[in-house]
Amino acid sequence: MILAILLFTVGLALSAFFSGSETGFYRVPRLRLVIDGVGGDRIAKGLLWASNHPEAFVATALVGNNVANNLTAFATVLAAQAIAPSGGVTTELFSTLIATPVVFLLGELLPKRAFLEAPYRLLRRCAPALMLAASLLAPVSVVLWALSRVLSRFTGVASTPLRMVLRRNELQSVFDEGHAVGLLSPAQRDLALATFDLAGRPIKDFMTPLGRHPRLVAGSDREAVLALARRHRVDALPLERSPGARLGYRTVRASRCLLASSDKPLPTEALPEFAEATPFLRVITHLESNSQPLAAVVANGGRVIGFVSVDRLQQAMWDHA
Repeated sequence: MILAILLFTVGLALSAFFSGSETGFYRVPRLRLVIDGVGGDRIAKGLLWASNHPEAFVATALVGNNVANNLTAFATVLAAQAIAPSGGVTTELFSTLIATPVVFLLGELLPKRAFLEAPYRLLRRCAPALMLAASLLAPVSVVLWALSRVLSRFTGVASTPLRMVLRRNELQSVFDEGHAVGLLSPAQRDLALATFDLAGRPIKDFMTPLGRHPRLVAGSDREAVLALARRHRVDALPLERSPGARLGYRTVRASRCLLASSDKPLPTEALPEFAEATPFLRVITHLESNSQPLAAVVANGGRVIGFVSVDRLQQAMWDHA
């Protein structure tokens, strides 16, 4: 019975430790880790390394929680056998049902709540024990990490989303604090978060396919530009180059054609081209910085497959906010 109590206490403590530290890991402000790490704080540097390699920490916490759960389950069975040696399976199941609320309350709920309220302070105090646990559990954690890498290669799902979750949580907390002190309005905060969400998505997701986008053929005159712009209620239109020129398009703005003389060539400007996998943020930043209203999306072979306007990208950000 003494061994059962000892094992149960150790398992409960390990469960509280790993469950709470996992919550603290996801809640700790990374910006503070960077500042303290630059200042020479060795614990902050270690935690910062862990935040940059979340797979290693998650594997350690997963193994540690499993060890804790096995210890508490084994201790519960030992206690049941000590209390009622002839009770059999019924006694073991009944003792497990009694121990479950205790494990949940003391080993899961309360530690998570404590680390949720003070993640940085508690995580710093647990850092030495976390490093020791990482060293002791390294043989199993490394195997789990290697298996996750192999599975990510086969499934095509990398570990990047986990890092993005951590970065998003950090950014969300910064924006919430800025809103709380009056530096950001709700619209500004939502728009910033929408930009963060859309930043890495390929521009192909936001383009209008070539066959559905209004465009001008080579040799179009001023009246054709104005008529097409009125029909589709747009200002910028892609214009196919002359048959003898390299395959591509130019940009024509109806607003400039209104001011141009009808006996002069159409006022055109360069139409930027982006590969279909180019990130959303790179495209909208380029278009906004260079005051370009339109861009062409090209496939791997250099063939234009669609167009995207800066208005469409801006609308996507507002829709996502």
